[in-house]
Amino acid sequence: HFDARRHEIRWQDTLVPATAIEFRLLAAFVEHVGEVVTHADLLAAGWPGVPDPDPLWLKPHLARLRDKLSAVDAPLPFAVRGVGYRLES
Repeated sequence: HFDARRHEIRWQDTLVPATAIEFRLLAAFVEHVGEVVTHADLLAAGWPGVPDPDPLWLKPHLARLRDKLSAVDAPLPFAVRGVGYRLES
């Protein structure tokens, strides 16, 4: 369950703690579940208002988000090499 109004992520009634950036990244995946979300789209989602976010910022935030989702056995975004990431439902 993804609740943007409450800024909460829940998987099978378990609250998944997330930073603001992790929340925005997951929102991009949820909006496009099953589709590839490009690196550029993820950078724009994670760092809105930053004109040229560094692509190196993405990897550690996604790693922490994946760890948190993995801890509750939720679906994980996986890399599509050279393009972006995809979250399957």
